[in-house]
Amino acid sequence: MNVYKEYLSKKILETVNIEIETGADFDVTVNFCRDEYNFYLTLSREGEELEFDFIDDRLNLIIYHCCHDKLYYSITEMNEILNFKYAIDMLVELFVTNKWYTFVPDLTTHNLWKLVEQYKTGELRDYY
Repeated sequence: MNVYKEYLSKKILETVNIEIETGADFDVTVNFCRDEYNFYLTLSREGEELEFDFIDDRLNLIIYHCCHDKLYYSITEMNEILNFKYAIDMLVELFVTNKWYTFVPDLTTHNLWKLVEQYKTGELRDYY
């Protein structure tokens, strides 16, 4: 899981840096907490949240938009773990670039991992 923690941190920094360099409006707060065994990282803005919880070598993902219930995912299956870097890329990019409000409704009717597979193959619809 350490590989994913490092990848997540780098992806957030990279995506935030791109937004800052392009002069885009940026209103995301990044919070993290870690102790000897656990690591929590949350991206948030008013009414929206993306949270990654690494707890005892398990990964939980929480996706929230104020117009919808919180969506909870526990990453346990091998194919989910293998595709998790793509999930990080997709989720962080959509959140930081302020496309969350159009993406989260799709999660209520689509499987997260099918959307990740579409992202991986370049077939994910454009959220605007």
